[in-house]
Amino acid sequence: MEALEQRLGLHRPFLTRYAEWISGVLRFDFGISYYTGEPVNPLIAARLEVSGSLIVLGMLLAILIAIPVGAYSAVRRRHLDGVAVSALSQIGLAIPAFWAGIWLVIVFAVQLRWLPAGGYVSFWKDPAQWAVHLVLPVTSLAVVQASVISRYVRSSVIDVLHEDWFRTARAVGWSRMGRCGGTGCATYPSLCSR
Repeated sequence: MEALEQRLGLHRPFLTRYAEWISGVLRFDFGISYYTGEPVNPLIAARLEVSGSLIVLGMLLAILIAIPVGAYSAVRRRHLDGVAVSALSQIGLAIPAFWAGIWLVIVFAVQLRWLPAGGYVSFWKDPAQWAVHLVLPVTSLAVVQASVISRYVRSSVIDVLHEDWFRTARAVGWSRMGRCGGTGCATYPSLCSR
């Protein structure tokens, strides 16, 4: 027990150990793993490629889905299709990412056998297999995040639709498609698209 306390530095005061740990973190030195006895930095670096791929691709796909969906549901909020899209995004908010992932694996990996159920291949080893192995996890993360982001986009677009400048542009003849009618084009040609 004493040897373990000496090896782990537990015999020293807590504040001293904590201050040393914080100064190490500020220098990107995360110490040595208690389980493997190896430095933590290479262990983190080895897993950073996987986590980074999931985070970056998941957010990109979520944004690519959320912006058009949110804008569409805002512009069509008084129509059945806009309400349906908004309702689907509400349902997406209630689904945990791991649950969406489980169902995607059941359907696309187990039933249809289109995609692998697990594993990871490095981008530097085989870019095609890297992409194939990331489809299901990235999709499960993106669908849930797209639901959250699309709600923000919807609210923002609705706010813009109620702005004074937007109502003024509409009043002089500017349409949602960017075309003018009536006297609006003659009075404010910069608002019109040709």
